[in-house]
Amino acid sequence: MVLTPAWSSLRRQLENLGTQRARLEETLQKMKTKVFFFKQGNHDRMNFDATSREKIVQQIQTAIAKYQEIKEKINKSMKFYATLQVLSKLCSVIAPQMEKH
Repeated sequence: MVLTPAWSSLRRQLENLGTQRARLEETLQKMKTKVFFFKQGNHDRMNFDATSREKIVQQIQTAIAKYQEIKEKINKSMKFYATLQVLSKLCSVIAPQMEKH
């Protein structure tokens, strides 16, 4: 069968459209893959961020508890040394008087 130039032109256009369609489908598939991995990546990043936040909150709570403990020990130490200083002064006053007796 002999094709007329019009049919040949239509056949080439149809083949070109088929090639373009194949390229578009391939591009669409690549885009779907990228979107899938992007969504997965965001999900993983959100999980990581939530996990990181939990760890940071835990570290802050531990640091606050340690700060409170240190603050309490410092206050007790200050009271002890204040009492010790008073007793030392008292001893320095009383000791000479006892030596006289």
